[in-house]
Amino acid sequence: MLPDALYAPSGVVVDRAEVRDPREVLNMPEVYCVKCKAKREAIDTKKVTMKNGKPALSGICQKCGTKVFKIGG
Repeated sequence: MLPDALYAPSGVVVDRAEVRDPREVLNMPEVYCVKCKAKREAIDTKKVTMKNGKPALSGICQKCGTKVFKIGG
């Protein structure tokens, strides 16, 4: 049985219900890589705003190192 709370290294208690997806905690969203032709986790992601004002994510494919871009991120 798993505990109802997670303990961060800093000693902060995080309620398990608040943590939906481990990638959200690590800031590794899943994006489509055109070179790999598959969904991959992106590293070094940054929130950007496109010219039309909509949000997006820019990052690097964890497997091949290609730049990836996710609209609406």
